[in-house]
Amino acid sequence: MSIYSDTLKKCLLESTLNEIKEIDALDYSFIKADEDFRARIKNDTEKSKSFFKSKRFFLILVAALVTLCLIMSISAIRTPVVDFFVEIYDSFSSVFFKVDEPSLLPDKIEIEYQPSYFEENGYEIFKQSRLNSVVQTVWKRNSHSMVITQSIIGNGTPTINTEHAGYEIAYIGDCKILYTKNYNIISAYWTQDGYYFSLQTIPNMKWSEVEKIVLSIVPVTP
Repeated sequence: MSIYSDTLKKCLLESTLNEIKEIDALDYSFIKADEDFRARIKNDTEKSKSFFKSKRFFLILVAALVTLCLIMSISAIRTPVVDFFVEIYDSFSSVFFKVDEPSLLPDKIEIEYQPSYFEENGYEIFKQSRLNSVVQTVWKRNSHSMVITQSIIGNGTPTINTEHAGYEIAYIGDCKILYTKNYNIISAYWTQDGYYFSLQTIPNMKWSEVEKIVLSIVPVTP
């Protein structure tokens, strides 16, 4: 059935094309129009040409502006790729960073980040300290508190307490997380958007809740 259908379509197409050719070949010189009609047609044609030219220019301009804005936006949100490694000593470990483009690292806290998890779960800011290079916030609910610290990368070498426990590596979303567990308190460390973060949880917090905290981090700077 499909073969006959295709054949019929081809025949109809050929017939239509032949009719178009015949119409194009006709002589319309016998048709006469008055001068006013010719003038109106010419005027309308010129207006149409002008309209399409201006519209084309407008579309080209819009496309150029959109492209420029995209380039600027991509440039503005570029953040360096940061990796880190740890050197272990007797009572502590040092964190060292490997950055692909150090020039892109912020030299001060330009955008403050906080986990929305805390407010969503009834925590309030108990204490906060802000410096150019670090923001530390203590979130408290009843008698329990958690501490999150955001700092710039390159402001010294951070250390972590690994005297009574080693460290582990895990991944939450796109973030590589280094964490330790001392006295049932999880301490987590990671880099995100060009900054270095650390988190100290309440005792006996499940790892699934740590994941929620890290995934809920959002900018809060207006």
